[in-house]
Amino acid sequence: MQKLFRRWLLLGAMGFASTMFAQLSVSSSLPFKNFLLYDNIPLRLEITNSTGEAIVLSEEDAENHVMLRVRNLDNQIIPRTDVPLLAEPWLIPDGETSVREFDLVRLFKIRRDRSYRGLQHVVVDGDTYDGPPLLFDVKKGMLLDELVRKKEDRVFSLFGLNQSGGDVLILRVTDRDKSVTLGTHFLERHLRFYPPHLKANKKGEIGVLHYVGPRQAVLCTFSPDGVNGKREYFSVSPGVPIRLHPGDTTPFVVEGATPVSAGGSR
Repeated sequence: MQKLFRRWLLLGAMGFASTMFAQLSVSSSLPFKNFLLYDNIPLRLEITNSTGEAIVLSEEDAENHVMLRVRNLDNQIIPRTDVPLLAEPWLIPDGETSVREFDLVRLFKIRRDRSYRGLQHVVVDGDTYDGPPLLFDVKKGMLLDELVRKKEDRVFSLFGLNQSGGDVLILRVTDRDKSVTLGTHFLERHLRFYPPHLKANKKGEIGVLHYVGPRQAVLCTFSPDGVNGKREYFSVSPGVPIRLHPGDTTPFVVEGATPVSAGGSR
């Protein structure tokens, strides 16, 4: 009888321990700390399911759901937009890790350049599992150049932004009223001491030429509607200025540099 009681006690303890360790693991990350105002802010949410059964996560009014919050550093809540958090339920089988990406700019009314804090919560069967708070900064960036294309109803704005310890160029495409962002393109790193060149040719194609290193430049070309095109890399010599001109047989001509690669579409 005493041995049977000990066996029951041991089994009960093992069951309690398995319940304690049956849980969800929630982690999150952002690709950068600094983001351009109105640019995408992709939050990566990773959930590992160790509950012993599959779970289905839905919107906040469901029993099992995902919650995302954005606050400024004054702890004020940033309002949500009308975009749904989950277009369809999120199924996570037991023993598996699932990842979703959420664009905080589409989900929240982030309209000011300041510091923010992203919060993530997953609620399952009344228990809440928190991801780590994510601090990020939204900046206006430095406007370096701009082209207005009336025929295409497009404005091409070239910004410089310090990101992850280096300077990058960002081309933002908006409508002429600058009320709608139609696209944002990252044009690689940029040496800030060498001004970039932004040009349009007779066909309305857009070219951006800039230094990515002391001896290397890159030409990024875009169609008139701002769709990402191709990149061409050039070798440059110290002290020799480079220039960008519309071409006759090619979309653009780079003066003062030697092509080193045919580039390619992205």
